Amino acid sequence: MKTIIIILTIGVMFGLTIGVQAQCVTNAGNDTVICGLTLSLNAEGSFLNQSQIWTCLSPGVTFSDPNSQNSTVVVINAGVYTFTWSITDEIGSTCSDDVVVTFNQIPNPEAGPDFSVCGSYAELNATNTTGNGYWTGPINAWYNASSWNSIPPDTAICSNCYTDSNVVVYYPSENNMVTYFWHEFNGSCYRYDSVNVFFGSIQEALPLVDEADSINCGRSFERLNAQYPAYGSGYWYDAVANTTFYPNPNLAHPDSACISSSSYGMHYFYWVTVNGDCRDTSDMVPVNFIRRPLANAGGDYWPGIFGTHSEIKTDTVCGLSYFLDSQPSYGSGMWFTLDPINTWFSSNNSSSPSSIYNDTVNVNNYTSYNPPFYKQFVWMEDNYGCVDKDTLRIYFMEVPHPDAGLDFSVCGKYAELNATSTIGNGYWTAPTSSWFNATAWHAGDTTYCPSCYTDPNVVYYYPSENDTVTMYWMEFDGICYGYDSVNVYFGAISPSILI
Repeated sequence: MKTIIIILTIGVMFGLTIGVQAQCVTNAGNDTVICGLTLSLNAEGSFLNQSQIWTCLSPGVTFSDPNSQNSTVVVINAGVYTFTWSITDEIGSTCSDDVVVTFNQIPNPEAGPDFSVCGSYAELNATNTTGNGYWTGPINAWYNASSWNSIPPDTAICSNCYTDSNVVVYYPSENNMVTYFWHEFNGSCYRYDSVNVFFGSIQEALPLVDEADSINCGRSFERLNAQYPAYGSGYWYDAVANTTFYPNPNLAHPDSACISSSSYGMHYFYWVTVNGDCRDTSDMVPVNFIRRPLANAGGDYWPGIFGTHSEIKTDTVCGLSYFLDSQPSYGSGMWFTLDPINTWFSSNNSSSPSSIYNDTVNVNNYTSYNPPFYKQFVWMEDNYGCVDKDTLRIYFMEVPHPDAGLDFSVCGKYAELNATSTIGNGYWTAPTSSWFNATAWHAGDTTYCPSCYTDPNVVYYYPSENDTVTMYWMEFDGICYGYDSVNVYFGAISPSILI
């Protein structure tokens, strides 16, 4: 602190000059050492009609308000700085005081990002900002990093290497997260930073897929399975691209692994365990994806006719032979009959399975008269062990062979038709629809019967005489039908002439 004696000259009444002695007292504060580059100054002192200012001769100094005795000062670089607090009166008399401040750089240690290792040794690598630091941790087992990484490595314990920013540390227990601290000092200034290290252990990657499951029919494989690790996690991957795991590959037993439609064939799956920095990969799990055949026995498909989820096809044929027409997809196909006693294939003239997709099948009898009213055949396709089959139900209907009777003639406009019915479902067709019940007709009832055309024995009226009329008796058995015709000559009665 400095004291300055000055003389004030005051003009007063009567033109007298009076000398007054005044004392200037100021205090810039105590010299100090701080951590950082910012300080709030705290000067003291007063003077009549004073002006005041902080100054510093060193470069890189900024005052928040140089005229305030409590100004904040910021320096660019650490070091020793002298700050002067000056007071000046209105006639230019000045007193001042200095304060010496040592700015020490605050350490900014960086212990590094958290990481994991596989095993009991970890290499720590801090960023040292001041040159004075040391590590602390739960176990004081340190190794020189350079020696440790040499070939061959020097694994001798280094008791004082904890002061090295780059050091190897040992921790005896695996599968634990351990926190290490890097401390730094710069004079009285101190800071630290921490890093978390996970010491992991290898978890054996053990697949649990049965060898019998190495062949898969279709794109979706649902039998992947592995032992989940006690520590860490695991995931599946396929060496062949474009395989999707549902719901995700991180499950030991995913719902399914679905390959792309263009990648049938061998796929190679691996189960990988991850525990911190430790990884283990299982033995290969080979799976042969075989395209599943889509058997189609042909015929007609009516959804729901044989049950909600049934895909049985059906068809009807008139006669005792049917031309099969399956639609081959993948692999080889074979026809089978479920009634080997009463059916046979034309290609081998037996009931043995036929490999001809469009073979002809034959039966001994019609199915329309006895339950279950159909014969059943199976088309089965085999693509390297992947099998699919489809069923075809065939209704073998008898073709009617009706007999309309022999041609004949009548005298007049009425003719009694008499067909031989073979099925029971038939009707007559003729140029006109004038029919009469034959039984009633013979009893003298000549009432017109428009529905009697379905009777094989019926009386027919034709309005013209001396004409030959062809009439047809038609019969139906399901979709099968047959007909026969009869020609009737309607003659006229000629009047008698007496000679």
